[in-house]
Amino acid sequence: MFSYLQSLSPRSAYKTLENGDKIHLVDVREPVEFSTGHARGSISLPLAKLTAKRIRKHLGDAAGVSEPLYVMCATGTRAEHAVRRLHNIGLKNAVLVNGGVEAWSNEQLPMDCNGDRLSFEQQTQVLVGVLLVVVLAKALLLHPAFYALIGIVGIAMIFAGMSRNNAISLLVARLPWNRATSQTVQPS
Repeated sequence: MFSYLQSLSPRSAYKTLENGDKIHLVDVREPVEFSTGHARGSISLPLAKLTAKRIRKHLGDAAGVSEPLYVMCATGTRAEHAVRRLHNIGLKNAVLVNGGVEAWSNEQLPMDCNGDRLSFEQQTQVLVGVLLVVVLAKALLLHPAFYALIGIVGIAMIFAGMSRNNAISLLVARLPWNRATSQTVQPS
């Protein structure tokens, strides 16, 4: 982590919200992820579209300057990138919420849910499971060389877990039902 990277626990972020202090809770996950569940009071500003102009448009000129931006994602990786980006564009009052929505949920803090879709993680698990069953069937029925594909999928999943860079989840994000919600979601 960089020395300028401020962070706090989900419980501390929630207490600040509960106290009525002027902060902005920003979720940088994709809109479909946001719709599966998000911290109450957060807004969706996806990392790919996170700019100073969008911050000012949705949150005002003070956001990230005199008013803190509390940034979260699923587990914290994308939020950390977002905080670095915000610092680089001059919004120095950006704070990482440690552990993201997963930690927020584990702390049993208030959540909102806009839909009943499976999360990206669940969709990825289903996709990998189906892929492994299909490859196993091909290996048993067609040719044993297909067993090598099972090893390749296993290596890909190990790489994804170690690097936090899951290409399969990126593929899942591009599925038609995950692209349907593209607008910024305001807090409920």
